[in-house]
Amino acid sequence: MEVNIATNPGQAEVAETPEPQVEEVASPENETETEGQSEGGGFEQEQAQPEDDTDEVEHEGKKYRIPKAVKPLVMMNADYTRKTQSLAEERKAHAAEREQFQQNARFYAETLQDQARLVHVDDQLKQYQALNWQEIWNQDPINAGKLTSQFQALQAQRQTLAGEIQGKQQKLHFEAQQSYAKREEESRAYLQREIPEWSPDLDVKLSKFAIDQGFTADQIKGLAVNSPQSVKILHLAFVGKQLMDKQRAAAKPKPQPAQPVPQVKSSRSNTTKSPADMSVEEMAKHLKLGSGGR
Repeated sequence: MEVNIATNPGQAEVAETPEPQVEEVASPENETETEGQSEGGGFEQEQAQPEDDTDEVEHEGKKYRIPKAVKPLVMMNADYTRKTQSLAEERKAHAAEREQFQQNARFYAETLQDQARLVHVDDQLKQYQALNWQEIWNQDPINAGKLTSQFQALQAQRQTLAGEIQGKQQKLHFEAQQSYAKREEESRAYLQREIPEWSPDLDVKLSKFAIDQGFTADQIKGLAVNSPQSVKILHLAFVGKQLMDKQRAAAKPKPQPAQPVPQVKSSRSNTTKSPADMSVEEMAKHLKLGSGGR
């Protein structure tokens, strides 16, 4: 506010001057922003969508989206886990085979002495069976009675030894069945994990493929149970052979379809008959043409 003092000292006039008005000038950036917004869309619509930097991985049957940079580490860890499991399965298989071998060794070691005693008893029984019992009874009944008691004792001893050996054999057989069933279950789980399409039908196909490649039936018998790792390698060869056969079939040139043989038509549509084969009408027409139509 400005104060004006009049020339007359007795009078003082106070006047208010209006404040200057400031006009807002839109900057080029603001104008661009305003135009962009007025044209409808704003910057949100004009800006491109960010590129998807994730990838999908599967873990224990479930799918997850993770950053692409992390995927190689996850896949490396999954491959390490798979190889570790495969190595563990191989160790289990070797351990089962070693245990079966040790069981058989223990059985033969435990029964070796029993088998030797059984052979000795059988030799003694043969001597008693070769005696002339009638003559012994006639000559010395007392001695014959003693020999009879000894013979019967040997027979009882042999029966006891044979029963013990048979019992141990049955026990070993039962343990072997249990061990085989366990190994079969573990091998099936390994094959189903390593070969998702594993089935009894595929087992038959792989066996036939192995025989076609030169293996014998005895060599591949029980292979899926005793050496599932070998079956995995056999399956890789089977799949590779199928792929090679498809590639070779695709590379062969397809036979061209046979082109029809063009037929040449005679310039004369009708063949002149022999006069002997002509009818009366045909003969008259023929004579008329021959005479020049006279």
